[in-house]
Amino acid sequence: MAANSPLNVIQKLHDGKFHSDEMFHKISAKYIRINRNELQLSDQILRNVVLNMLLKHMKKEDKFFNDLFGDVNYAGSVSKSLKVYKPNEYDLNLVIRLPINYKFLTIEPDDIHCGYVKIGAKVADNGIDAGIFSRIISGNYLDQNKFREWMHSVVQKALNSIHSESNSPVDNNSNLYIFRSRKRTYEVTCRQSNPAFTLQVIYKAANYNVDFDLVPCLQFENKAVEGFRQPKGNQWIAIAKPLRVYEGNLLWRAGFYQTEKRLLKGSGQIKPIIKMFKKFRDDQGWDNIKSYYIETLFYNELTDKDFKREFRYFSRTSVFVYMLQRLEKHLKAKVLRNYWHKEHNLFDSVSPQYLEDLARQLEKILSMIELNKKDVGGLVKKDYFRKMLQL
Repeated sequence: MAANSPLNVIQKLHDGKFHSDEMFHKISAKYIRINRNELQLSDQILRNVVLNMLLKHMKKEDKFFNDLFGDVNYAGSVSKSLKVYKPNEYDLNLVIRLPINYKFLTIEPDDIHCGYVKIGAKVADNGIDAGIFSRIISGNYLDQNKFREWMHSVVQKALNSIHSESNSPVDNNSNLYIFRSRKRTYEVTCRQSNPAFTLQVIYKAANYNVDFDLVPCLQFENKAVEGFRQPKGNQWIAIAKPLRVYEGNLLWRAGFYQTEKRLLKGSGQIKPIIKMFKKFRDDQGWDNIKSYYIETLFYNELTDKDFKREFRYFSRTSVFVYMLQRLEKHLKAKVLRNYWHKEHNLFDSVSPQYLEDLARQLEKILSMIELNKKDVGGLVKKDYFRKMLQL
């Protein structure tokens, strides 16, 4: 085994001062673990508000949606068991299944905007009425902006219908909708946060609120995408996410959440470490390091078969410190490769100066760890992390 191989580095950390996970477990139990009662309440609100009411009315109010709606797929941190603090944010993919032969669709990866694709759809080849698809097609391509606007209109009609059935006063200037379900009353607001439509649900009876991001998407199976890592069964989704630096509306973001969930499930011991990483990020105030960047850092590491097979035999704390070292290298290089597309640098959307500042901060922390120095300057913000890292 090479001296600088991942397992060799972790072995040294484990054999040194990071063989114990006592503080790791204490932090997890006190600050990270999700309350089971809150999770049950969030799931109850999900069923009552989104599944039993909103989707039912969306189907009722729009025949096109009723005919094409496929399923709700659960994505995001809650579904991946990576959520920290509270289970109060859900990502729900609303899967639309087009009534066409998918073999006639062409998937064209964009060479400039890596991670995005165009979806060619020559309606005539599929033998369907062009008028039906006029609302989501521009030329011979699926238009993500038209698709998203159509979905927004369906959501809006459903909200108005539900509010009307609640016998609550109608205020055309208000964004507040009343849902009544199973003798419970919920206050709901809606905002567009591209690509999602975010429902904020307030349940006053329990002094509780939860957000649901509804993400309209198309699902593909057995349809490979050139330039991307190919998931099992070539299963992926096309998300109607607008790209700020792109003036057109034909690019869709490719997503692979199903395979990511399977990857995490097959590496179960990695989840607590990812959650600890997110907690550390939050306590340090590294707001521009998105949760998906952290996940990607770990996905890329799991491509090393030895690491994937053996990391669980070491302390979680030693793996955590090793992953801090990996993050430092990526920050210094200003490069974090998308697990699914090696040409896509996720750090391109982050200020270079911000990355440099974080790299210097993390370099100091890792230097103190290596030299057994105490963090008297408060570089590591929380006392419990200073104890875990023995600073």
